[in-house]
Amino acid sequence: MSLQINNLGKSYNNPVFKDFSITFPEDAITCVLGPSGCGKTTLLNIIGGIIPPDEGSLTGFENKTFSYVFQEPRLLPWKTVTENIEFVLSRDLHAGERKKQAEKLIRQVKLEGYAGYYPAQLSGGMRQRVSIARAFAIPSDIILMDEPLKGLDVALKQNLIKWFLHIWKGDRRTVIFVTHDVDEALLLGDRIVVLSQAPAKIITQVEPEGPAGNRDSDSDLFKATKEKLIKALDK
Repeated sequence: MSLQINNLGKSYNNPVFKDFSITFPEDAITCVLGPSGCGKTTLLNIIGGIIPPDEGSLTGFENKTFSYVFQEPRLLPWKTVTENIEFVLSRDLHAGERKKQAEKLIRQVKLEGYAGYYPAQLSGGMRQRVSIARAFAIPSDIILMDEPLKGLDVALKQNLIKWFLHIWKGDRRTVIFVTHDVDEALLLGDRIVVLSQAPAKIITQVEPEGPAGNRDSDSDLFKATKEKLIKALDK
């Protein structure tokens, strides 16, 4: 099964998308890789129903629910880590079950000792871990991720990818992850789609060898795929 966007058109002062089509396999991680300003965030906002397309159709997205992970964590500052996660859990759950599920997600992102902390008491990386846990707490079909690792150091990025994949492998959902960072895409994506500058078109698509989370960034294959993606971005 796949989700499809066909003949998408979207303009502001200038066209961002013109006769653009793309598919997203369900229950997989698709990384959309492209330069700043190419329309990656616009694409997410159209998929999520935040803004309408000018032209084109979306197929398979009907009745889907979404959760977001943004560049900024966007946590509720007056709520603790546990409360931020409990807040988005289904109200059909008993309070005790909501707390149990929140605690499980907190363990999965290795924040057990910080459950009672408020966002202002956490580092940027910790806040983003809470955002990832919250995205999985929402009973959504699709997770939209808008450059959530931007500005973080390499070691922290790798850890966040590890924690994200740890949860995702036990709760597979369709993930659309946009980034301008080739390494992020290679470490995370089941499929990588490279976009040109606006009006965006697909330059190339790559399915990296091996499962996400188990790719050796020092291997010749990883380096060759990285070089291919960098060259595509330079076109």
